[in-house]
Amino acid sequence: MADVYAALAEKLNYPPSSERFQQVLRKLATLDEVRLMLDLPAPLEDLAQKLSITPTEVESNLDSLYRRGMLLPSRRTGYRLPQNAGQLHGSTTTAADEFVDKELLDLWRDFRENESDVKRVDWLTRKGVPQWRVIPAWRALVASPGIAPGAILPHEDVRAILREVPAIAQIVCDCRRVIRACPVRSPEVCLQFERHAEYHIGRGSGVRLSVDEALERMEVAMDEGLVHIGLNVAAAPPSLCNCCNDCCDVILPLKRAGKLHEGLAQSRYQATVDRKTCDGCQVCVDRCLFDAISMSRATGSKRLKAQVDPEQCFGCGMCVIKCKPGALSLKAVRSPEHIPPPGQASWYSP
Repeated sequence: MADVYAALAEKLNYPPSSERFQQVLRKLATLDEVRLMLDLPAPLEDLAQKLSITPTEVESNLDSLYRRGMLLPSRRTGYRLPQNAGQLHGSTTTAADEFVDKELLDLWRDFRENESDVKRVDWLTRKGVPQWRVIPAWRALVASPGIAPGAILPHEDVRAILREVPAIAQIVCDCRRVIRACPVRSPEVCLQFERHAEYHIGRGSGVRLSVDEALERMEVAMDEGLVHIGLNVAAAPPSLCNCCNDCCDVILPLKRAGKLHEGLAQSRYQATVDRKTCDGCQVCVDRCLFDAISMSRATGSKRLKAQVDPEQCFGCGMCVIKCKPGALSLKAVRSPEHIPPPGQASWYSP
């Protein structure tokens, strides 16, 4: 049995010696299901003969594996294995509720916290250019008088991204579903686009949204202080995550490794504070996921005032949108070339 699961691990480009990963695989699939997956791609008749079942039973088993996230759709072969352990994590933990229980989530959490997050840091930083990028909150851009509407690039404006993509699906956040370590009230604020959206809608793990409905979900994310991130590419990304720093499988492992700037790119913007207007409420300190804002005594004032560390600020704008006196705003500090073209920073090509 161990040899079969080890073979599946190897096909998923993960070391077959990993006991933690094999425990996950044993929870996800039976021996017969693993044997079926290892034989893919192949005609239904050949699979049925090898497994001594009917083609109809083979088709039913493949559909079940697809809905659970063990198989992904393929235009060429019908179904295929996920490319790696990370893709398997994402597809199985965002499956419909009937396929996800506490035991599975506990196994994935143990795998993440004690093994895979270290490997993920290597993946996120392997090209020498951050794989992901912070996308500023549009409410912060609008609230910043120094930013002209025409200066905002379409791939850094969530509104423009949502209007461009042909399909949008809301899915559960797999990071918060697995780690379960933050007080965010609504985990259903992560969005998938185009064929990724159709995949989740097709297997019952996503809800199709209109542009207006998606914008409403983003309003929820902004109010909760969740930072928008997408692939670091000058094009509409295939998904849009809304992230905390307690569960996120991008921010959390990078922060722990001290490599946040190497794997996550800052937006083109930076928060700036008018200390004369700041009333010292410290809401911005609480909302900053990147520890970029602190309080210090301003010259000639008895009050503590906010100050921004430009190196630590990722330009998400979450501080700006909840600053009641309007002391905080964003300013552009990086050129459009800061965002690399498709293919340079990430695997994604639109």
